[in-house]
Amino acid sequence: PISSQLPDMPKGNMPYDSQYLLLDKSAKDELVEQNPNASKYLKRIVGLGTKGIPTKIINYPADISMFKPEQEGLASLRKKLNLKKENFIFLGVGRLVYKKGFEYLIDAISLLHIKYPNIRLIIGGDGDLMTELKEKVKNRLIDNKVLFVGNIDRKEISKYYNLSDVFVAPSIIDYRGNVDGGPVVSLESMACGKPQILTNILGMADVIKDGINGYVVPQKNPKALADAMEKFIVSPKLGPGMGRKNVVLARRTLSLDEIGKEYTEFFKKILSK
Repeated sequence: PISSQLPDMPKGNMPYDSQYLLLDKSAKDELVEQNPNASKYLKRIVGLGTKGIPTKIINYPADISMFKPEQEGLASLRKKLNLKKENFIFLGVGRLVYKKGFEYLIDAISLLHIKYPNIRLIIGGDGDLMTELKEKVKNRLIDNKVLFVGNIDRKEISKYYNLSDVFVAPSIIDYRGNVDGGPVVSLESMACGKPQILTNILGMADVIKDGINGYVVPQKNPKALADAMEKFIVSPKLGPGMGRKNVVLARRTLSLDEIGKEYTEFFKKILSK
């Protein structure tokens, strides 16, 4: 049996992660060691009765032909969003639902904006929480720091990645137990050369090495988010250095071709049994 999830594929009642293709009891120790999130799902998946099956963790891919560092169109986008060159831009993209954790990212901005008045947060996406999040921003008196741009066209989203300084994925486990797997937007922004801040409940926490190509923080913790964000603000060379590592990582191991090869080799392994 193979368990996988493709981008935008609806989940059932069992909380499984897109990155755990094959799980069995014999792989428990290795998998939990490699993946800080595996322990959250492994017991329930193993309970399905799988055992003695080859295991492998395979990430989402990034289309490196579409997502790459580039400057084209950034000046016009900056003008459209009324942003200045001195603005330090954090970007978050996703549906505006509880599991994405945008409320905590807004709280983090509210902790930083007085000390660092040039910071800006762009939130791309739409959803049920749009009105609630906008009201939160208004109440925190940071409506001049946070930009809600709605759903971003796929043809334009690489410009937003490239315009930003840091990509933030503040996802949480929501009150229903829903949780993100990837998210794909993290991989895409990595391919565009952006450092990452994300929570430790995401599958991407296996790709991001804390302090090397980004920072991994606890979920539902605005102070931890703000502390990570401040590190990039006060160290101008930190973000670009981490971003370059992410471009190399995306091209060498996370491209469509490379992930396709991993699937092919793994299927060959299964079929040879």
